[in-house]
Amino acid sequence: MNGEIWATKRRMKVLESLLAKKGVTREMIESYVPTPEETAEWEKDRDRFVTLAMGPLTNDAFRNISADFPKRG
Repeated sequence: MNGEIWATKRRMKVLESLLAKKGVTREMIESYVPTPEETAEWEKDRDRFVTLAMGPLTNDAFRNISADFPKRG
């Protein structure tokens, strides 16, 4: 996962550099306010990412020590 994070950070650095060369400043990026549609879409993407990244760490697959094993079909 750290490799993916670094790849994303590197890509972001490239994008920021290219945008700066076209006149888009960091201040413009930091002060950007997304539309309600963008916010809804970004929240959906965020929730999906968190579920994919952190889902295996939840207790959803936890089986209590005293639980019966599932029967094989």
